[in-house]
Amino acid sequence: MRRTAAVAASLLVLAAPAADAAPLPDPVRAMIASAAAREDPAVLATVLSVARQANPDSLDEIDALAADLAAGPAGPEPEPALEVAAAAAPAAASLDEAVWKGSIELGGAIAQGRTETVGGYGVIDVSRLAPGWSQRLTWRGDYQETDGRASTQRLSLAYEPRARLSPQRYAFGLAQYEHDRFLGVERRYTVGAGLGVQLARSEELKIAVDLGPALRLTETREFGEERAAAGRASLNIRWLPTERVTLSQEAAVYADEQQTSAKSITALETLLFGPLKGRLSYNMQYERDARVARSDLDTTTRASILYTF
Repeated sequence: MRRTAAVAASLLVLAAPAADAAPLPDPVRAMIASAAAREDPAVLATVLSVARQANPDSLDEIDALAADLAAGPAGPEPEPALEVAAAAAPAAASLDEAVWKGSIELGGAIAQGRTETVGGYGVIDVSRLAPGWSQRLTWRGDYQETDGRASTQRLSLAYEPRARLSPQRYAFGLAQYEHDRFLGVERRYTVGAGLGVQLARSEELKIAVDLGPALRLTETREFGEERAAAGRASLNIRWLPTERVTLSQEAAVYADEQQTSAKSITALETLLFGPLKGRLSYNMQYERDARVARSDLDTTTRASILYTF
């Protein structure tokens, strides 16, 4: 890596534009130097291509830089060149700036017959991605009426920061609020942290598993307010078999001495046009309380529209 960085640094100092050509801007020169220091030919080729398109009057100078990089260093570079490269590095920092991505999902149902059912479902999922760390904020709401009376009333809000420890390992945090009237959960707050591993991280397939402790404050109609330490485990899978189809699985399990709760969302997404996708999902929520030998399982199949940004 020092060899490539030395070449990139020397280019910042030694390369000079031809007399009849427009000089290459210093930020573009610094961007090429930063790409060379990464020792990734694909990244360097992409940066050179962008530089050529953005600076058509400096093609000769860009080609000369590319030729010098391909030839490699002739010998050790003087220390001042390294100082110039370090000073110019912030100009290329825009390549690593955080980006926002997210989705808005909306669905509804109307059924008439022996019973009349009206319901709506919504999800807002927003992530901020940066080199080495990320943040995710998720809001879910689900409401349904049957014969004029509420039969589903569910709300959750979760914040999940994540820091990368290595290409495969990461640390995570969790702060979550839940309300589910018909499962008996008036309010439930969860705070947790732990470690995770990415079992697969290609463009087509991503698999992540994490585990850690959690503290939960739960208020139910039956037992009032309770506090408990729990263990948490989660699984996230995202597979793109084609450019237009995505299969995903999100699951999380919480367990303490008396209670166990689990959530699972299995989904199939199909690109419709532009930023819109059609989504078919199977949602499961499970609650078990050993004190009363009771368990509740709620499953829902949904078809919805997904807007991505």
